[in-house]
Amino acid sequence: MENLTKKHLDFLKNNKSVERITSKQVIFSFEFKLKAVKNYLNGISSINTFKDENLDFLPRKMITNSVLRWKDKYNSEGEKGLVESKKGRQPIHKKDSSALSYEELLAKVEYLEQENDFLKKLKALRKK
Repeated sequence: MENLTKKHLDFLKNNKSVERITSKQVIFSFEFKLKAVKNYLNGISSINTFKDENLDFLPRKMITNSVLRWKDKYNSEGEKGLVESKKGRQPIHKKDSSALSYEELLAKVEYLEQENDFLKKLKALRKK
């Protein structure tokens, strides 16, 4: 989004059709994506949809590519395909130690002590 002026960036930040913006992309709201796809399927150009929201200052290629990408997602997954999904590796949720009962904590300590003993024996065998 390096080619946009500060005025345009401020407009995007306050626009109801925009969920958020980053240094590289504009993430549009689910409602706007759905409207753009339905308009496209009804023969209304993607440029006109963006113009209705005063977003026609965005690059034409970005506008058309976005709507085509959303249309493909809509056709393959339905409306749920237009919901923004988090990218990257999903966090592994471990059970918080503070939520464990006293017995579970004792069992965990015993397990860790056994693990340490095993590793000490293994290290001693390697030194021989």
